[in-house]
Amino acid sequence: MKLEIPSTYVSEFVRPKKRSVEKAVMQSKFEVDIREIDPADAPVAHVLGEAWPDESEAYQPGYLPFGMVDGKPVEVRVVDGSYWVRRLPVEELGEAVYSVDLSNPFNGWYKIGDEHVSAGWRQSSPDLPTTREEVEASEDTEMRKWESKRHVTAAELARRAESLVVIDGWLYEKVAEPAVTLVMDSEQVQVRLTEAVNGGERFSKGKSEYDPSRCLRFGVDETDRAIAMGEDIARRSGAAFVNRVVVESHSPWQVRFRGEQEYLTAIAWKTMRDMTEEISEMDIPFGKAWHDLMTALYEHDAVTMPAVDALRRMAALAEAGSLEKVKAARFNGYLNPGGDSRNAVLDFRMKEVKLALEAWDTRDPQGIEWLEQGLGDVAMYKGKARAFEVTSLMEADALSAAFGRDLADMATAASAGRGYMVAVEDGRVIRTVCFVGEGEDGQSVMESVTSHGAEPPREHLDLALGFVVRAMSRKQAPEADLELAQFGI
Repeated sequence: MKLEIPSTYVSEFVRPKKRSVEKAVMQSKFEVDIREIDPADAPVAHVLGEAWPDESEAYQPGYLPFGMVDGKPVEVRVVDGSYWVRRLPVEELGEAVYSVDLSNPFNGWYKIGDEHVSAGWRQSSPDLPTTREEVEASEDTEMRKWESKRHVTAAELARRAESLVVIDGWLYEKVAEPAVTLVMDSEQVQVRLTEAVNGGERFSKGKSEYDPSRCLRFGVDETDRAIAMGEDIARRSGAAFVNRVVVESHSPWQVRFRGEQEYLTAIAWKTMRDMTEEISEMDIPFGKAWHDLMTALYEHDAVTMPAVDALRRMAALAEAGSLEKVKAARFNGYLNPGGDSRNAVLDFRMKEVKLALEAWDTRDPQGIEWLEQGLGDVAMYKGKARAFEVTSLMEADALSAAFGRDLADMATAASAGRGYMVAVEDGRVIRTVCFVGEGEDGQSVMESVTSHGAEPPREHLDLALGFVVRAMSRKQAPEADLELAQFGI
C-alpha cells in the first residue's frame, strides 16, 4: 500500500563570508510503502488495553503502546513471531498523517549523530520553506554552501513504515510483547500495560523508559495476580491504588514474559553495590552472603538460585541485627561520612530485597519454575573457557538470536526438567550451546550447536559434559548414578 507522508526535514547551510554551519527546518512529502498481511497469517494473540479517564488527560502519557481505541481494548496479533497492535482504520490514515500529535503514526524523532530530529507533520509546517530558493529569499542572501538532509528523513520514514502493516482494513504497529506492570512510588501504585522490552530503535514515538527496581512486571496471563499484589502493596504502604489495565482475552501460547527475575536482578545488583563499601565492617556471615551474591551475579549477570539463596541469607541476617555494627561504625565516623542518611539507605535496600523475594516466592510457577529445578550452579572453567547453565527463557532467546538458530527445543526440554542447557564461553564470547539429558523418546542425548555453524571443539563438549556431571552429582538423587551411567560415566 503506497502512502504519501508530509514531514519536516533539515538542511544545513553556510552563509557568505561565514564558517559556521546553520540549519533550516523544511517541509516536503515522502512516499512510503506499507505491507498488507492476510488475516489468516496474523492470528489474534490478545485483546487488551490501557484505560486513562478523561479527567486524567493532563497527566496522560503522550504515547501508550496499548492504549484503548474509542474506549475499547485493542487487538494484538502475531506476524512472523512479532507482536502488532491495532491502531486505526486505513480510511482514516490519510487524515491522520496530518495530525500534529502522536496519533499520527509517522510523528516521532530520530537521531543524526547526537541530535534528535523531528519527523512527521508539525503545527508550523504550512509556513515552512520547501526549497533552497525560499530559504535564500527569506534570508535575503545566496548561501555559500548547502546540504539537504531530505534523504535521511526519507530513509527513516521508510524504516518507520516497515514497523506498520495493514491487516483486514486496519493499520497495525509493531510493538514488543505486552507486559502488565506495577509502577510504584510513595503516593500511588498503578497497574499499567507496557512493552516487555524498552524501545531502543532510532525512530522513537516517545516510549517511556522504566526502572526495573521501581516496577514489577508480569505476563499478560498473570493480570489477576498483578492486580492483587498491587492492591496489597498499596494497602501496606498507604498509597493509592489505580488499575488501568483491561485484558479481554489472551492466548497462553503467546505469553513468554515473566518479570520477577528482572526485578530481583535489579534489586540484587543495587544491594551488592550498596553493601560493597561497608564490607570491612560486616560480620563474617553477612560478608559471606555478600560474597556469594557478588559471585553469582558476575557469573550469570542475572539472578540464579545461588543469588536468591544469598539474598535470603542477607535479608535474614539483617533482620537479626547483622547490619547494626555497620550502622554504628558509620554513625561514629569510622566509615566514610553519611551518618543516619546512609544508614537509612541500607535499611531501605533491605526492605526492597524483602519485597523482591516476596514477589519471587509468590510467582506463577509455570514457565520459570525450572530455574529452581536446575542447579543454577556457578560456572566451570578450563583455561579461558567457561561453561554455565542457561537458566531462563530470556537467556535462551538471546542465544537463539545470537546464533541465528532456533534453540526452542533445547529450552523446552530443559524447562521440562529433562536435562541441562549449557553454554560454553571462550574468549568472552559464547561459542557453543549444548543440551545434555533425555530426548522425547526417553533416550539419553547430547545435542550441540555453535555460533559459526561448524562442529563444536571437543574441549567445549568435554567442558559442558563436565559441568553436567558435577551438577548431577550434586543433586544427591538416588537416580543420579543411573543417569551418569547412561553417558558412560
